[in-house]
Amino acid sequence: MNNIDTAPLVEVPLSGKPLRIALLRLQSIEEQILRMEQGGPQKIGCPYCGQINPKGIEPLCCDLFMKALAVVVHRMMEERNLEHFRQIAERSQRN
Repeated sequence: MNNIDTAPLVEVPLSGKPLRIALLRLQSIEEQILRMEQGGPQKIGCPYCGQINPKGIEPLCCDLFMKALAVVVHRMMEERNLEHFRQIAERSQRN
């Protein structure tokens, strides 16, 4: 049995239309997360298989969505951390 987490990574070159499609799918996930945070529907539609995933319900519909969601949430957290550190730096420069 092959576990996807231990399988060797294979680089797939993305450019042109496949890259654009991949980025649009990630953007769709991020936009849906932001809407949930702002009080919108507490569900995310999978851009890969089309199923609806209610917030807090596991397992998620497909492995692609699970991995993409992890990447998007991680990036969003890093972006917020950077903004927080910038604010701290600005405050310390004013003092």
